[in-house]
Amino acid sequence: MRVTATQIATERALLSKRFGCLTSAGAYVHKNSWLQMDLKLQNIQIFASQILLSDFGSTLLLPNGLTNEAVGTAYATTLMYCAPELAAQGGA
Repeated sequence: MRVTATQIATERALLSKRFGCLTSAGAYVHKNSWLQMDLKLQNIQIFASQILLSDFGSTLLLPNGLTNEAVGTAYATTLMYCAPELAAQGGA
């Protein structure tokens, strides 16, 4: 089956809209001082034309003025599941 230029343009527009929704959701979470500790593809839901973030079970509400850089990573690291560069540092 041949893909037309119109189909490609439609898919690009949809992808752009969904990416915009995802970045808006991330900005909202950040603006409200939440540190989402488990943002991954499995926790991004597409429902009709909406993008929803899910699984806030490991979310941390940061105190006023505190950033995620000040909090650090040691409290949130499971070596078996963390990024390789964190595992190399012992999770901290």
